[in-house]
Amino acid sequence: MELGALKRVLAPLRQRIMLLIGRALLSTITESEGKRTAQATLLAGEVAEGLEMFEHFGFTSRPLADSEAVVIFQGGDRSMGFVVATDDPRYRPLNLQPGEVALYNVADVLAEEEIIPEVPGAPEGWPTMPATEEDPAPPLCRIQLLPDRTVRVIGGKLQLYGLEGISLASPVILWGAPGEQVELPPTGEGRVARVGDCVETVIEGVTHIGHIVESCD
Repeated sequence: MELGALKRVLAPLRQRIMLLIGRALLSTITESEGKRTAQATLLAGEVAEGLEMFEHFGFTSRPLADSEAVVIFQGGDRSMGFVVATDDPRYRPLNLQPGEVALYNVADVLAEEEIIPEVPGAPEGWPTMPATEEDPAPPLCRIQLLPDRTVRVIGGKLQLYGLEGISLASPVILWGAPGEQVELPPTGEGRVARVGDCVETVIEGVTHIGHIVESCD
C-alpha cells in the first residue's frame, strides 16, 4: 500500500486518538442523583457539556469556575467526556516541604488587603505575613502532613464533634495561648480536670467552686 493511501486509511484513527484527552477550564458544575457534572471550555473555544466528574472514594471537592481540568473522551467521542482531574493554581500551596502532603481550600490564601496580626511567642508553623510579595502565602486553612510525622491543622476556627465521644491520648499536652503555653501533667496539681474533681470557675466576675459532674439534668 502506498504511503498516501495508508495515511488516508489511518487518518480517522489518528483523529480519534488526538481527541481522546483535552485540557479545559471549568465553567459551571451541577449536582443531581449523586453525580456531579460540569460544563467546560476546551481549546479553540470548544464547549463540552455533561462531563461527569470522577473522584477518589472518600475525597470530594467542588472546584471554582475557571479551575483547570483534564478531560478524557471515550473512544475520542467528544459527546462522551469525563473529568478525571482538577486543579486551581490560584489557590495551590507552593511552600510545601519535600514529601509533605496538604489538604486546603479557597480560604487558604490571603484576601485582598488582608493582614495577619503578629502574635508574640507563636509556635512553629503559625501563619505570618509574607516578608515580600514574592514569598509563598502562609497556610490559613490547611491540614499538613509533614515529613517529620507532624500533623498540623491550621484554620480560623476548629470545631470537633464526637457523636459517641472524644479520645485524646498523649504523654505530653501543651495548652494555652501562643507564648503562654504550659505542659499539662497527667496527674497531680495542674493536670486536666476530670469528672468528680472540685474546680474553681469564674462566671461574669463571680467565683464558683464545685464538682464536675457527668450531667446537669
